[in-house]
Amino acid sequence: MLAAAGVVAVIWIAPRFGRHEVSPAGPVSLPDRWIAVYGAITHDLTLVRDPMRYRARSPVTRAAACVALPQWALQVGTRDDDQVMLDPKEPAVLLLSHDFLRRVAAGAEPCTAGDSSPVRRFPLHSGKVPYRGIIADGRLLISFFGDNLIEEYTVAPGHDEGAANVMFVRDIHFDAHENLGLSDLMIIGQRLVVAASGFFCFARDCPRGHFHDGHLYSVPLRNVRWPFLDAKPSNVNASGLYRHPSGDVWLLNAGDYSGGYGSIQQIRDVDPPTLDAEVRLPRNAAPGSAYPLDADHFVVLQFSGEHLFVFDARDGRLDKILRFDGAGFSEIARDIAALPDRASSDFQYVLAIPDRAGDAYFVDSKREQLLGVHSEAGKLTVTATIPVGGSGPARRSPSWAFWL
Repeated sequence: MLAAAGVVAVIWIAPRFGRHEVSPAGPVSLPDRWIAVYGAITHDLTLVRDPMRYRARSPVTRAAACVALPQWALQVGTRDDDQVMLDPKEPAVLLLSHDFLRRVAAGAEPCTAGDSSPVRRFPLHSGKVPYRGIIADGRLLISFFGDNLIEEYTVAPGHDEGAANVMFVRDIHFDAHENLGLSDLMIIGQRLVVAASGFFCFARDCPRGHFHDGHLYSVPLRNVRWPFLDAKPSNVNASGLYRHPSGDVWLLNAGDYSGGYGSIQQIRDVDPPTLDAEVRLPRNAAPGSAYPLDADHFVVLQFSGEHLFVFDARDGRLDKILRFDGAGFSEIARDIAALPDRASSDFQYVLAIPDRAGDAYFVDSKREQLLGVHSEAGKLTVTATIPVGGSGPARRSPSWAFWL
């Protein structure tokens, strides 16, 4: 299972509690805006007021020690005013109220160790270990990497005001003879598109390798019957799907372990699924996720590493490869054969700032920081560095982020 080590969540908290701020231009009333940071190793939650909004030299933080999240919790997304997550340790869907965190951030709600946890748990129907989840068109869909299985749920209002229920709807079985390694999934039109990595050998020694050919499956949302339409990616380890704001969709292939090359392919159609020729990345690139930078560019992150791959979204061309050296981004040759195995940073997520075009926070798990970045025509400039690590020797490993 290709789970990334060290996960910490970042949660943006929507404007709710106003506060008077003073700028050089005079008094300006701005609502507070916060980030919640989840430590995957310490599985704690810390709220950080957005320092870039207030030109703060040091972040204002509040602990949310009562939020009992599991280790390696998986982010799914937002449904109404709840953050939806998955527990891979004791398989369940988790719901956490955004409004509760807003009250904690404002100092209006106590949240200390020993207080009742606000996290609501809903055990998964199969009881199996979840790999990835998405919320789309009112559906909650979850893939199970080692079980050729997808489950569908709905998150609906409960009987109590402000509560919600997670209800199982159906399961979708992929009746293949070998494990397919189902990874990412996305609804495109009236079809569910599923990336299957081809990972079949979970042992330490695999004489036939770890991967069969990967697949890009296209599953109808109704009248689901195996076998499903599929296309064969040009590379092994189809591990991610990315949809640009333009609507164009790409498949990310992480490649084989131990020096395999990475690649991306644009998905031209889903009925039947059709893939463009691959755009190859260096060995050890291991592309794992992608995020928009602006209307014309998106960035691909490694599963773990300090290199970024900037693509021109208009034609799918690799525009540049960047390396973060701890202070800024430097461009390296696009035709480099291989990237180093070791890195000092580990970018796990990109969180766009909605009211500032081209600005985002990059979540650096290894350096335990949020990196403020401005993008213009695909060029990245560091604008802020916000530490989000622990005060002691224990690591938190920040990893994913979302607005509240």
